Amino acid sequence: MKKQCILVFVLLLSHNFLTAQFKAGIKAGVHNQDLTVQQLINNEEGQLLDILKTSEYGLHYGVFAQITAKKLIIQPEIVFNSNKTTFVYEDPSQIDPDQDLDIKFQHLDIPILFQYKLGPFRFGGGPIGHVFVNSKAELVDKEVLVDTFKQLTYGYQIGAGLNLAFITLDLRYENGFKNDEGSITIGSTEYTYSNDPSRIVASIGLKF
Repeated sequence: MKKQCILVFVLLLSHNFLTAQFKAGIKAGVHNQDLTVQQLINNEEGQLLDILKTSEYGLHYGVFAQITAKKLIIQPEIVFNSNKTTFVYEDPSQIDPDQDLDIKFQHLDIPILFQYKLGPFRFGGGPIGHVFVNSKAELVDKEVLVDTFKQLTYGYQIGAGLNLAFITLDLRYENGFKNDEGSITIGSTEYTYSNDPSRIVASIGLKF
């Protein structure tokens, strides 16, 4: 009896996806991000890497698909995102001791969302993978080495979306399974940092 029930369920699911509608599109948006410094002061050299000067937002853009089977929507995406965070670097040996340190990170995000359709609205969530692409730091008259994040990290997204004809709107909360840590080396001084796994992601898309 149990095998028969499973077979019926699989057949119904297969029928739904055989008659599913497929749409693809492009999307873009913004997200907040939080890079925090764990080691603020190097006492031997008296140098300070201060907490965020500005809490800046990252940008993302990419492609997505929507596979709709009655009330169920599966939405895989491939999204490139770029973040910039600004710190204040204090060097007492300089005439102007305070300098801005801009750090840029780039990732490829791959979420797969499972959503329930209620009229034009969508509710749901799913896993997301982050593939590290590149990092870059800028500081006048100083050599800066940024240790990369792990090449692949995982998390999840939950949220809601809205389909309006060929336009899609999405607002999601994202959290990672653990912090991703790295380091910044300025001269001979190393500072450690971590990437907060939680963020809010907002985007708009166009379906074709």
